[in-house]
Amino acid sequence: MKKSELSVRYITTPLLKHGYDEETALSFEASVMSFVLGWMIYNQNQPTHVYLETIFNFEDSFDLGLTAIVKGLAT
Repeated sequence: MKKSELSVRYITTPLLKHGYDEETALSFEASVMSFVLGWMIYNQNQPTHVYLETIFNFEDSFDLGLTAIVKGLAT
């Protein structure tokens, strides 16, 4: 088995165990990774982070958003 195939198996195993097929599991993983990556970009951009903090609690919103994505994927 190639290294890339092992990586796919590693990140999808928990979802495969819950009955999802590999393509769906990878799509779910990609959705979560995209959210986290985008959020971290905003977090690292200090002017944007400071501005967003004036609108909402940055940390609480991350938790809320991630929870919403995970719960949505579970339905």
